[in-house]
Amino acid sequence: LGHGHNSADALVAARHLAAAGWTVRHHFAAPDKPLADLTAQAAAGLGTRSEEFTPDSPDPAMPRPWVAVDALCGIGARLPVTGPLATAIGRIQHWRDAHGASVLAIDIPSGLDAANGQATSPCVTADLTITVAAVKRGLVHNPDAVGRLALLPLATLPAPEIPGDHEEILLTADVIGPWLPPRPHAMHKGTA
Repeated sequence: LGHGHNSADALVAARHLAAAGWTVRHHFAAPDKPLADLTAQAAAGLGTRSEEFTPDSPDPAMPRPWVAVDALCGIGARLPVTGPLATAIGRIQHWRDAHGASVLAIDIPSGLDAANGQATSPCVTADLTITVAAVKRGLVHNPDAVGRLALLPLATLPAPEIPGDHEEILLTADVIGPWLPPRPHAMHKGTA
């Protein structure tokens, strides 16, 4: 976990997973940096339902499936990622490669440039990226790092206005659905 707001999202998810019976472990990769207020609140809300580990800890002996949540860096990160955060990215990649962990990135895979999709070294390879409020341009330019892409809209945080020409648009069911005629109930792939 980083010290910013993406980690607050991950800690809230960890609290729900722990309540559902999942074994949850966490690590703050930059313990010398103060946590954002929401992240500190979410960490307090998690309480003892999660065990903290260190970068030197052996790989956890946990039942499958493994899910590694990348909440290290957000869109404001200085790239390339260095120091303890780079070490944490390496650990996530190790779990994915050596243990078949599924990697979920919060908002953007750590190490990926949100503006152009360039993967710096190191960069998390996610299986699923849940991006918050609006799809960042770089996410659609690097599907190898992003994996499947899901948008989590926030009513309290409307999508930003993009100045200039709009050469790119992300087509979703919400965007194209109104343009499609209703499908007859009896329709199937042979009659479409």
